[in-house]
Amino acid sequence: MKKELERFSSYTIIDLDNLEHNVGVIKKKLSGAKILAVVKADGYNHGAGIIAEKMYRCGVRHFAVANIDEAIKLRSCIGTEGMILVLGPALPSRYNDAVKYNISLTVDSTATLNSLLSHLSGTENIIKIHVALNTGMNRIGFVCEKDGLTDELSQVAQVISDCKNLVPQGIFSHLCDAENEDTQFTKMQYEKFENTVKCLEKAGLSFELRHICNSAGTLLHKNFHLDLVRCGIALYGCEFKDSGLLPIMSFKTHIGHINKVKRGDIIGYGKTYTAQKDMRVATITAGYADGFNRLLSNKGEVLIRGKRAPIVGRVCMDLTMVDISDIPDAELFDEVTIIGKDGNETITAEDIARLCDTISYEIICGIGRRVNRIYVEHGEIIE
Repeated sequence: MKKELERFSSYTIIDLDNLEHNVGVIKKKLSGAKILAVVKADGYNHGAGIIAEKMYRCGVRHFAVANIDEAIKLRSCIGTEGMILVLGPALPSRYNDAVKYNISLTVDSTATLNSLLSHLSGTENIIKIHVALNTGMNRIGFVCEKDGLTDELSQVAQVISDCKNLVPQGIFSHLCDAENEDTQFTKMQYEKFENTVKCLEKAGLSFELRHICNSAGTLLHKNFHLDLVRCGIALYGCEFKDSGLLPIMSFKTHIGHINKVKRGDIIGYGKTYTAQKDMRVATITAGYADGFNRLLSNKGEVLIRGKRAPIVGRVCMDLTMVDISDIPDAELFDEVTIIGKDGNETITAEDIARLCDTISYEIICGIGRRVNRIYVEHGEIIE
């Protein structure tokens, strides 16, 4: 396999066996709930189609995306069965696509509900909906009270119950602080959600699928699992150390040039690095256009021949310089690991995120489209 990868300047390896492992780890934590796999942003930049198809083979039947375009592409990958939910607002011009491709839509406000009703009026078309509740994150959804229904939700319950064109398939909210050791806010969100669902049922509106847990909620709050758990980042093996989950993406490039730099010489744009000694410097064939974050300038590392090579100077658009003075056997065209394992050393997306003062989500989603995606299953590259 290594020989086949030598033709790529920069590439990611997506390990589908690790994905299957992660699905299994999450399933073992559930008692009755099903996985709602979040594959928005092209499967967190892993390739939604192949990722979803693999999870479908692992028994996952519920998927979530951000918009209609993502949903349509996904439908062609998993066939006619399985639920696809658009978590974000859908434009009225795309409602017909929801009907055509059997896509479930989110209803998060009275305005959205009225828009759907207007579009469906006088037709036999049916759209499945999930009602979004705002339990404290204040992003989308109908505002919930601790006790009873708001006047708005009482009216919404009546309208949906009376409409033959809408199928109330699900209801959900989103935990915004589930990873916090202080669980008070998360418990408050869950209690608001549960109370509102029960009140809606008393008002005559019930739902087949209830879901509030994101990845953190799934792994840390088993009592809140309900019917579905919305797993995103956990499926891709990021963020949850010691959880048994495995990263499914590694990010590789190569040495494109080796240079000897004398003490006192500068390296890179802006003269931000001055050699404190005679150095051996490798220029690797990845830069910020590939998703190798510029914030790593003068502080990040890569792995070459199982050893760490510090970044020296600013990360450029297409190239980056690293110090290989302590790796005397490093040669031109050697493989370079940006994210992943080499020998006994590992660099994770979380490691890079900490250096960039961000989260692993942004690191993996930021890997550029010109970086080849290589999918591996059972140790073999698949096309």
